[in-house]
Amino acid sequence: MDRQTPLNVPEVLDHCISFVPVPSPDLLECSLVARSWVYAAQSRLFRAPHITNIRFYDQEEIVRRFHSSLLSSPHLVGLVRELDLGSSLMFDLATIATFCELSFTHLECLTLGMPEPVPKEEASSIHSLISTPSLRRLEISLLSFRYFISDCQYLLKHFSPTIQHLDMHFNLSTTSIHPPTDTIVPTLTSLRLWVDSFSEPVPLDPVLSYFNLSELKAISIDASSDVTFPWNKISLDMIQILDISIMSESTTFGDPGRFANLRFLRIRIDPEGGRPSTAVSILQMATRWPVMRTIVVSLFALQVNHANPEDYAELDSVLASLPSHIMVELEFEDDDADEDDYSIGSALEHQFDSFPQLRMRTSVCTAYRAGNQITARWRAIVDEL
Repeated sequence: MDRQTPLNVPEVLDHCISFVPVPSPDLLECSLVARSWVYAAQSRLFRAPHITNIRFYDQEEIVRRFHSSLLSSPHLVGLVRELDLGSSLMFDLATIATFCELSFTHLECLTLGMPEPVPKEEASSIHSLISTPSLRRLEISLLSFRYFISDCQYLLKHFSPTIQHLDMHFNLSTTSIHPPTDTIVPTLTSLRLWVDSFSEPVPLDPVLSYFNLSELKAISIDASSDVTFPWNKISLDMIQILDISIMSESTTFGDPGRFANLRFLRIRIDPEGGRPSTAVSILQMATRWPVMRTIVVSLFALQVNHANPEDYAELDSVLASLPSHIMVELEFEDDDADEDDYSIGSALEHQFDSFPQLRMRTSVCTAYRAGNQITARWRAIVDEL
């Protein structure tokens, strides 16, 4: 019998039983039971493996052992549906490349943090991972300042055409990216972009030319400066979920009247360039969205703490007067929020004081969220599409 991996428990049990001269029915039944429940247990354990909450100096050893388990047990690789290589841990490129060499035949969701441009000798394995035919959701971060146009364009060309949900972070000028040629591009259902750039405004047309946006239903745009989104290239009446950042008084998001099926709107007011008055002009269009159910206004906690109540008087009035069937939510962002250090409830109560009219509304709620919680909520809402 060929050497079996210790993790393949049913086969190990079969091997042990084979040494018994006349196996009893009980032993054979045990083998069948083990085969049924162990595979089910392994499928659950390895569906979405996460390596979190570990000390930094233990990370390398734990990641190495996890990779070794997958490498020595190929059947486990086929069980992985979700893989996180970079959202919460500092994976270096060599570590990412070792995982990319594994054949994740059923991978559906991938989070990939690219700390630096990909050397040619490691590019093929990474490209094979992001082009996995079963991939449905990709979150990729290209935040290294050493990323060049050619690197980004080369990665875009290898995105799997089966990707439906894309979350992409990048901080480079995109004006020199050329449109794809002879390439089957992904048809996106949801698109979430975080753009950091030194140029203003940032034109997104070159990057978005690598995707089919005809069936887009959810858009989220966050940026360090205003971006130029090609609203004329998408069907606004198909958009159901919209998440935008107000960076300045000139921030726009297409013709508000054409969002006929918009049911969820989140407006994030940037603490530096954003103005509540810009959000007011957008919210005044709410009566033109017949199926709207939830409107979220996101503010930085410190932004509200140090503001005069008059700064939010108009926003308070407009939010309070929205139709009663719309749930209004005030979201306060604070990545340093820690429920063990102070009462979240007291903090919310203090910041809610800046919205006296809204406090009287029945359909209203408040929330304190860090960045990872905002991402998790976006995914949950998109999954309902």
